[in-house]
Amino acid sequence: MRWAYACAAALTVPTVLIPLAAAVRVWGPSVAFSPLLRAERAVLLVAICLAGSWLHEALHALGWCFAAGIPDDAVRVGWSAGALAPCAVLDRPVPARAYRFGVALPGLLLGATPLLLGLARGSPWMLWCGFLLSVAALGDALVLLRLRGVPAGCLVRDHPSRPGCTLEI
Repeated sequence: MRWAYACAAALTVPTVLIPLAAAVRVWGPSVAFSPLLRAERAVLLVAICLAGSWLHEALHALGWCFAAGIPDDAVRVGWSAGALAPCAVLDRPVPARAYRFGVALPGLLLGATPLLLGLARGSPWMLWCGFLLSVAALGDALVLLRLRGVPAGCLVRDHPSRPGCTLEI
């Protein structure tokens, strides 16, 4: 877990600083930081991201069900008391390609897409939601890194008690 936290912390810096630097350069700091400049705006941004964290987990479930062709009841979305965060738990092994799809889906749809659209359209709100939800998906990026080299058909199962997965041999 220390390795995961260290890697996530290291990935957070470029995930936030590179797009933020681009936004400040193009729009100026007053526009780039506008969602944070007033307390009510910052509270709204936090609320959007909290809702986004539940949607993030629901997208994991949707991605696994779609890619693996498993029923909806094979994935449970709930609350992890240990992590103090929502979580999606897959109750059966699925092929690695389906697991990867489900792991990557929230980061792409909720993180990278609004981040890039926010930059392209000049929307600081979209940009900041993309920042925060991209950072939230860094753990998923680490899972994907750990799964590189695993054959697409190899069965993967959620780890029973920790973030990540195990391989079925």
